[in-house]
Amino acid sequence: MVHDGPREAPPLVLIHGSGASGSSWDPVVPALASRYHVIRIDLPGHGQSPPAPSYDVPEQAAGLAAVLDELGLRRVTVAGHSSGGYIGTALAEQRPDLVGALALISSGPSHDALLPRPILLRVLIGPPLGPLLWRIRSDAMLRRGVTAVCNRPVDVPDDLVADVRGIGYRTLGRCCATTARTSPRDAYPRA
Repeated sequence: MVHDGPREAPPLVLIHGSGASGSSWDPVVPALASRYHVIRIDLPGHGQSPPAPSYDVPEQAAGLAAVLDELGLRRVTVAGHSSGGYIGTALAEQRPDLVGALALISSGPSHDALLPRPILLRVLIGPPLGPLLWRIRSDAMLRRGVTAVCNRPVDVPDDLVADVRGIGYRTLGRCCATTARTSPRDAYPRA
């Protein structure tokens, strides 16, 4: 678990998606930690957390509730990215006393809420073709992809294109968190 920002500030719990870790929120934490007590955990089997006997969403939400209880927190704001949104939703359903607000990023309230992907898209982005095709995409294709994920026109800077090329779809997911911004560069402060 990682804490950022003043402990007396309103608590904000960030839940990463599958295949990521609490560190996937690093680009946005500096902006958030100026106003919130930011809490990031690695879900079971991700980052520094050991594997769990079950990855069932309600069980992960119950585990997160236990952590928040241990910290003595109530009425936290929860932001969940991708499958982290399902865990946040389950937490809000199980323990409404803990969750004051819920933000879903590239997620829906349940798996059923997502639109099905056409079979051709699933074949093109999944193994074994997806990783191979990802390497040969042009910068222009990556810029169009970022714009499509954000659901609005954005000015995609060269360094973000390099990030997208380097770490793949995770950056596209993080881009969705910038929809209130004028440029993804604003959401990704560089050290």
